[in-house]
Amino acid sequence: MGEKATIYLVGGSQSDDNWSQLVPVLYDIEDIDKIRQHGVAGVLVGTLGGAPQQNVFLGVPLRLMMEEALWLAEAGHAVLQRVTGQDLIHSLEGLHAETLKKWKDEDSAEMGRQLEWKRAKFLQKMKTIRGTNAEAEPCDVIKDRDEQLMKHSIFVETKDISRLAKQYSETVSGLLCQQILAHDKKLRFNYKVYKALRENGYFMSPGARFGGRYVAYPGDPLRYHSHLTVQDARGKEEDIDLLNMINGARLGTSVKKTWVLPGVSSDKEAPDFYSVEWAGFG
Repeated sequence: MGEKATIYLVGGSQSDDNWSQLVPVLYDIEDIDKIRQHGVAGVLVGTLGGAPQQNVFLGVPLRLMMEEALWLAEAGHAVLQRVTGQDLIHSLEGLHAETLKKWKDEDSAEMGRQLEWKRAKFLQKMKTIRGTNAEAEPCDVIKDRDEQLMKHSIFVETKDISRLAKQYSETVSGLLCQQILAHDKKLRFNYKVYKALRENGYFMSPGARFGGRYVAYPGDPLRYHSHLTVQDARGKEEDIDLLNMINGARLGTSVKKTWVLPGVSSDKEAPDFYSVEWAGFG
């Protein structure tokens, strides 16, 4: 289990009718690297607390499509862990004062080490710039203002994984996959499509900006352009809106992508794929 990535399902509540509100995310850089090796890129959505509106340099967490999370768990590359506010409340109820004191002492010791290092660097700088006596005590050189600036510049590490959230077993992770699929017919259809395309070597990303459910790449998205705009899966008996099909085909042709419509039937595991292109366009 240590070699598998941990995907957290956040949002929603404990009730069974809120499975569609869950969002799969990863917080650990090492876990993100693991799933990337299996062909899942995801989308970085983390921003800066001081500038939440900037969207150029995004970082962790990495958000996944639910299909990606289910595929990684089913393939044995990851485990799913659902985290809600109630989980943290139950964990807090069993938290002892000794454990809290231990955590606080660890944090204080780390901040103390950083402060001592900053004081030593400051003294070294003063000796170089101002020729301060090499035997001078820190209290004689470091003024109150300098001390405050150093304290405010101490780096406080944000843990990737909560010390309160319980770790799920692989059995619980498997049950989560079954529950999520059982409560969402549309997701079941789309997961069949996603799984079939992944098994054929395609890398998948969200396709909303190109008018689809996914965009499919023939290899790593950092090296290739996407070739397909894949729509939401639909049952074989469902009607097709011809106007939407024409619009999608025109859009797909204009951005050099094939518009793909997947069809799913209840008596067949593998979906069928139908492609539409706008002939003579452009």
